[in-house]
Amino acid sequence: MPALPAQLTDDDKSRIRMHMGYPDVRAAASFRVGFPATIETAYLIETAMNEVRIEALSQLRRILDVLDRFDMQDVDDVDAHIASKVGEIELNPDEHRLIDRRYDMWLGRLENLLCVPRNPFDKRWANGSSSSLNRPVQG
Repeated sequence: MPALPAQLTDDDKSRIRMHMGYPDVRAAASFRVGFPATIETAYLIETAMNEVRIEALSQLRRILDVLDRFDMQDVDDVDAHIASKVGEIELNPDEHRLIDRRYDMWLGRLENLLCVPRNPFDKRWANGSSSSLNRPVQG
């Protein structure tokens, strides 16, 4: 008997789209011949979210929770972007780079679970991440 797909909540789907860099809008703000057009890459993630196995739900939500925590840690540590020392405590100048690397690793787990790559047009990765379309030329 084939595994049944899980019914992800709208909140789960929104979190997945956010972390994977896909738009979270009903219709894209682009038009073709005067009619609203959906974004061509969105069908990949939407189809995958509709096919997640029930057995994978707890793993999927665990990955989303970890990604949410890394995202919030980066937001909560905004002051560390400015300060390099607080009293006798020196802040780790590589903290945000380390958070980004860990986030990227967990995002890879989400990509693997869904069998869908993160959105290659996501503006967060435009500065040379491993999944960016803008890669330096190796000579």
